[in-house]
Amino acid sequence: ANVNDGVFKGSTKIKKSKNSLTIKKGVLKLPSTELDIDGGIIIAQGNYNLKNNKINMDLSLNDKENLILSLFKIKLNGNLNNISTKVEYDNDKTEKILDKFLKEKMQVIIKKKLDKKFNNLIEGLLD
Repeated sequence: ANVNDGVFKGSTKIKKSKNSLTIKKGVLKLPSTELDIDGGIIIAQGNYNLKNNKINMDLSLNDKENLILSLFKIKLNGNLNNISTKVEYDNDKTEKILDKFLKEKMQVIIKKKLDKKFNNLIEGLLD
């Protein structure tokens, strides 16, 4: 069995990517790596046991246009002939996105309030 046959179906094209694979004791390890697959950036991380053809990998979409899809990851697990898939919610990524969003919103609110107070202060001085 081939990893490509078990994971990718059809005419999937993997474009330029820099991968740092290591093999230790028959286990191929892929650290968190961005792959350009059919024009979309997918982050892959996991390992593949060359001896027993078992894969354990996490895949997630890195899409700045659609942050909702980026909050989920697909877990691939099992023998290449029978891979199980599971969709999981990515808590860490959700916290980072919410933190960034809240900081931006708070900055806007604080700026508006400071602008209003400053304008009121200037008007008071001019009166």
